Amino acid sequence: MIGLALEGGGAKGSYEIGSYIALKKMGIKFDMVVGTSIGSLNAALIAQGDMKIAKDLWFSASSELIGIDKSLVELYKNFELNITEIKNNVEKIKEIIKNKGLDINRYKEIIDENIDEEKVRNSKINYGLVTVKTKDLKTLELTIKDIKPGKLSEYIVASSYLPVFKMNKIIDDSYYLDGGFSDNLPIDMLKNYGCDKIYAIRINGIGKNKLFYKPDYEISPTKTTGPIILFDNQDIINNYYMGYYDTLLYFKKLDGFTYYFKKYKHYEYLTRNIDKKLIELLKIKFLKKDIKDIVLKSIEDILKHNNLYYYKVYKIPSIIRYIKKNNLKCKDKLVNDFVYNLK
Repeated sequence: MIGLALEGGGAKGSYEIGSYIALKKMGIKFDMVVGTSIGSLNAALIAQGDMKIAKDLWFSASSELIGIDKSLVELYKNFELNITEIKNNVEKIKEIIKNKGLDINRYKEIIDENIDEEKVRNSKINYGLVTVKTKDLKTLELTIKDIKPGKLSEYIVASSYLPVFKMNKIIDDSYYLDGGFSDNLPIDMLKNYGCDKIYAIRINGIGKNKLFYKPDYEISPTKTTGPIILFDNQDIINNYYMGYYDTLLYFKKLDGFTYYFKKYKHYEYLTRNIDKKLIELLKIKFLKKDIKDIVLKSIEDILKHNNLYYYKVYKIPSIIRYIKKNNLKCKDKLVNDFVYNLK
């Protein structure tokens, strides 16, 4: 059996959908998918099999679905600390404190609107989640068969119940905590249910990881994924494409480290006229021995210094020409000399 584990991490979760779509494009099929917190929502979207709904849900998501006004997100993102903004947002923060937490009702509505429980139950992919019952701090690792009909959305809420939310009784007149307090990346659950090949998608969430077993494949972000509870639309879109391209990069369908390049065969030929001493110095700088890695790292240094867009696939010959044509450089003269002498 092949299993997929999805880590909890709130607003970072679009990374997992992008990654899964890349895995699906590569022809990888799963027998079981489990998740914690936002991973439990994404796992349900995957089990029901409609990636258009998943993508549309994420691309339209905002912090308002967990009770955070969008102006707070803009304040965080843009640091607009004028007196008026401070006064406006202090009142909103006071209101959240007065109510003893954020309102989770909108999040449940989103789940109800987008998760088709019947499809999840009838899926060929077995579904599971992790949550914690607060009464005795008991960890619950539940598959769809363990969840009573009509209760799936409530259990996804239970798996996602961070302490920032206003505490409400939701299932069997009980309180629940986010599954990340027990196992934020439920690889062990997949092993316990008989999966002998495991893929894990990480999103740099905060939580406890048991990890008694190691996954066979572990995909993780090559760049920052942003905050957990502030759903900024551009971060969400970037994370989705990062997840997609990082997965192709992980399985060597693309070249690169933090940027993405179409597979290329002629790295040695590019450096045929470059002084060997320069190459050796760059091998020391980047702690890389392979000439391909030296070329990629050098190009990426220049792209990063000039803030070129991350989330697209570049062609090596084209990007070298672009760098030279636009006189793009970084702070390191050795790197500049190397890239400008690539032929």
